[in-house]
Amino acid sequence: MKCGAAKRDITALDDCVSLLGWGVPGNSAFGVALPIYARAFAFLGDDGEAAFYVVADIAFPARSLRVGILQRVAALRPELPIAHGNFMLTTTHTHSAPGGYTWELFYNLQIPGFSPAVLGTFVNGCADAIIEAWDRKQDTLLTYDTVEIPSGEQVAFNRSVRAYNANRDTDNVSQGHRNEAVDRCMRALVMRDTDGRPFACLSWFAVHCTSVHSENKLVHGDNKGAAAESLEKAMSRDGAEGFIAGFAQGAAGDVSPNFRMSWRRYKMIGEYADDDKSARYNGEIQARYARGLVDRAGDAERLSSEVDNSFGFVHMTGFAVDPEYALGLEGRQAGSGVIGIGFIEGTAEGPGPLRPLRFLNRALTRVLDLRASVLRRRGRQVPHRHKVPFLETGRGRHGKAFGIATQGDPSIPGFIHQTVAVTKHLKRSGGLDESPWVSNSQPVHIMRIGELAIVGMPGEPTTTAGRRVAKQVASRLADIGVQHVVVNGYANGYAGYTTTPEEYGVQLYEGCTTFFGEWTLGAYQTRLDELCSELHRPKVQRAAPEEYPDDAQSEAVLSVQAFRSLRPLFGDREQRRAPALLT
Repeated sequence: MKCGAAKRDITALDDCVSLLGWGVPGNSAFGVALPIYARAFAFLGDDGEAAFYVVADIAFPARSLRVGILQRVAALRPELPIAHGNFMLTTTHTHSAPGGYTWELFYNLQIPGFSPAVLGTFVNGCADAIIEAWDRKQDTLLTYDTVEIPSGEQVAFNRSVRAYNANRDTDNVSQGHRNEAVDRCMRALVMRDTDGRPFACLSWFAVHCTSVHSENKLVHGDNKGAAAESLEKAMSRDGAEGFIAGFAQGAAGDVSPNFRMSWRRYKMIGEYADDDKSARYNGEIQARYARGLVDRAGDAERLSSEVDNSFGFVHMTGFAVDPEYALGLEGRQAGSGVIGIGFIEGTAEGPGPLRPLRFLNRALTRVLDLRASVLRRRGRQVPHRHKVPFLETGRGRHGKAFGIATQGDPSIPGFIHQTVAVTKHLKRSGGLDESPWVSNSQPVHIMRIGELAIVGMPGEPTTTAGRRVAKQVASRLADIGVQHVVVNGYANGYAGYTTTPEEYGVQLYEGCTTFFGEWTLGAYQTRLDELCSELHRPKVQRAAPEEYPDDAQSEAVLSVQAFRSLRPLFGDREQRRAPALLT
């Protein structure tokens, strides 16, 4: 195997752009607490097959970013063997990096608008890191190893225990043992030169990058960024100059770094009242266990030099789900995108405006369950049963808000949520078009590196969803030599959460923001079976990787400048400047 690694600073600052993640007006950055980076890894098998992997310290991958990176690499280095089918773009999901870089309208409503400057910074940095990683590739001793982080380490906690306990294949845990309802395994690829000197490490551990909250006024790589900085500095001090440490995500949908309530701030926080200290505390734990895997790489399992990829899309609207992944039920389908009202409730670590009234969602959900039962007895598909609708993201300007009025309808008060206020403005100005606010077609990817399969999923699979996918892929690929599976969330695209059907029925935050309905996970699993089948075929007999569908870009994606007329809706950002991370 030949491997290479590199990183580039992608820190972007634009005082007209909000940070992406919390969805809170005024969550803008006017400085930098911890720079954000793109770390790239290139793999070349002995049969000439290549694979490229990037983990970036931003909220989530976007089609605009992925397409832009490939275009820039092609323009600068057309001989590089990189394409949609062998390029996995992942992110750490920090909530403290700039937004405004996506083509999909929904994710720009809180920014508000599209920023070519932010997108350009991200594209250039990721592309340059890929090129350097390819140029630096060398004969590599590539090993894979894992370690369980003990439950006594305050690093990861399940934030939706009630939904977790609803699963058929989990043991119930109490709120006091939320740290046991997560995947505490850290997985790592360690790269060493032929003399045994380590030069890079790519690790996966599932925990949200939300140690830094919405009061923040500085760009921050959060706990994953802090972990990378800590490990790279430690390796450099010990003689491994230029060491690259990538800290990627696992199935982190329901996993939080925050474990104690701050009543002063009315939210769950980490070890310290200062979020920067909490992020570095959490990151140091991750870095410490990753360092242990690097130090014992000489005794770890060597991977073979085979590289392979299988890449495709799930076109969710009406997608038929295999009964094996629909709790044995026939005729189940995914649906086009709908976000539930629980989205406005938020979570305990990021409470929304309706959180004090969340009992209403529970009551309405029970009423909808009765209605859905009647419709299903009449033979009608109900992909979004249980869900009290907030916004239809899959139908463009024809979508409804709250299931009753067209999105942007003047009768809906704008104070409910920032997205409502901006949508009303777009409706008045004629800025809404036919394009989905979030694409109904989402990419899935299996990247094989020796005996390891990395499953790239768009969005945020929960702990149990990740376990089911890992078990599935491991069984499907065991006969071609795959012995290990990593489920990598936030890969190649983004469309909210991926819950199990049981978790979806509980309709906590993760279920409400599982865009494509009760059978979203089943749809991904059905498509992953097809990708596994492709990996069994000789490469010359495989279908070409799908290109991105036509709904990748909405005409309604207006620039940040076009939204300046909305400033009274969000207040004067200059008045919200703060010299410290928290006041």
